[in-house]
Amino acid sequence: MKKREDSVTSVNSNEVLQIGLSIPDSLSFRRALEGLIGFLGEAVRYRGKSYRFNVRGIKRKPYSLLSHQSCPDVILNRHVNRDPHMLAQMLMCENQSHLTSSPESFGTMDSCSATGILAPLGLFRFAGTWALPRPADPPGMNPSFSGRDMIYSDPGYYDITVIGQELHYPVYLFPHDGKEMVPVARADDYYQLLEAYEEFSDRPVILQEGVICSEYIRSFCVGPQTLAVHYDPSARFFHERYLRNGADEAVTFGFIPEQADRISRRLALISAAFFGCDHNSADLILSPDGQLTAVDPLSCDPDVSLMHLHFHFPWMVKALTRWLVFVAATGYRREISPSMLRRKMIDGAMKLKAAGSDSEEIGQHLENLAMESFGVKAFNDFWNESLPEFDVLAYQYFASENYQEIMAEAVYGYFKIPHERPEMMAHYEGIHDFWLHCERERLGL
Repeated sequence: MKKREDSVTSVNSNEVLQIGLSIPDSLSFRRALEGLIGFLGEAVRYRGKSYRFNVRGIKRKPYSLLSHQSCPDVILNRHVNRDPHMLAQMLMCENQSHLTSSPESFGTMDSCSATGILAPLGLFRFAGTWALPRPADPPGMNPSFSGRDMIYSDPGYYDITVIGQELHYPVYLFPHDGKEMVPVARADDYYQLLEAYEEFSDRPVILQEGVICSEYIRSFCVGPQTLAVHYDPSARFFHERYLRNGADEAVTFGFIPEQADRISRRLALISAAFFGCDHNSADLILSPDGQLTAVDPLSCDPDVSLMHLHFHFPWMVKALTRWLVFVAATGYRREISPSMLRRKMIDGAMKLKAAGSDSEEIGQHLENLAMESFGVKAFNDFWNESLPEFDVLAYQYFASENYQEIMAEAVYGYFKIPHERPEMMAHYEGIHDFWLHCERERLGL
């Protein structure tokens, strides 16, 4: 595959910018992202300069705390909050780099915090949600915790069966730090609730009411770019969760009403701005009566796996390419800290609420502030000026043999049983061919 390297005659100089990737969880995504950015070559031209982008991985290796750190212009920092040394390294780079997830917010980047902060605004209906202490030796259950010298003298006895009855069965339990790779436990009565709670051992737990579901929605946000897709958390395998009708359909366009689509994408966008993460996903449930309920408003390390996303994988790669290139080339930075922006947005919402504005007006106001925080006008102007043919180039990349090799490597690495690999390869190729067909029609190619 030949990289895009048109001769540059109308620009004064070219510049090499650095993009850092900390992606420990998806090799196929990292390779596809590197491939698309590399395929652009020096085609990105903006305000008299031609840009080329050098993509490098941020490795987990020893580093000196006293030496100068050479940091990329922008870093896609996924999962670094799980490693204190990587988190410290990100903090050392913060003055030189834009981090897609702000270190200031790492401690609050979870569904529990986002639900507790967003719910009082009244913009979205949230499922009833309780935060429970870890089951192993909670305060009040172990006599050694009940001495007079305890900071918290009240041992904190509680009965989760009462909470379960208040939420109404069925209820669902999952770890406080996320449910992506841990099975969600369902309890239909208090016996099952107690049993499920004990199985989480020493992890804090979220207990959430069940919501009647006609459509489960996952909305993605990458900077000012948003997308709402179908998601099936009950699917047996992770690689079937973004497929429909028992994995028979890759995608159904217009699968939810326009208003539900808009509100779903709005939730992902506002949550991302609130907590300083450029890359977020939010989960909602659409009930048969048309009511939309948020069940998980924040995941700053959303799914990026080719094996999982299927038809939506190219969108994710393109969206992050656009965002990382824009940030590196323009020097975009957050104008104010996430906590200050959150305060500004909440204050504005409360003033509008006191003035009698309805939830749609308040939601639109917060959406506008979130878009402004991501520099939406500068983002659109940059791509309209620097590379208006980006979608065509991206199509060429995803139609290339290089991308086919990435897909084949991912399929053969994911499926371990030899005789099922050819069938699954044909399955993924068929979905990708359909995406290419849709892009040709959309772009008029």
